[in-house]
Amino acid sequence: MILIKPLLTNKTKIENLLKNKYVFLAKINFNKIEIKKEIEKLYNVKVLKINTCIYKRKKKIKQKNNKLIIGFTQKFKKVFIKIKNNINTNINNNINNNINNNINNNKNINKINNAN
Repeated sequence: MILIKPLLTNKTKIENLLKNKYVFLAKINFNKIEIKKEIEKLYNVKVLKINTCIYKRKKKIKQKNNKLIIGFTQKFKKVFIKIKNNINTNINNNINNNINNNINNNKNINKINNAN
């Protein structure tokens, strides 16, 4: 699976409603063409434009038991997808339902992993 999860913030929800844009986090080693095929296959929509941005790792310093622990965040790719503007709102409902299902599945998986 190329896409990791949808990115849902207030700003992305506004873009979703006004401009038919959706934002996902994706694996870094996939290109725009592969991402486009994956989106069109998963959500049954026509993708007009894809923009990607790779975010670098950030250094994080944490103090624990009077010791400094130095670590890094993960690199990730943010994908901005513009879909074809249709009069039919079933596409938006389909995408939103699939996004909500993916989020619920990820939460359930995290609960199972945390329980073990």
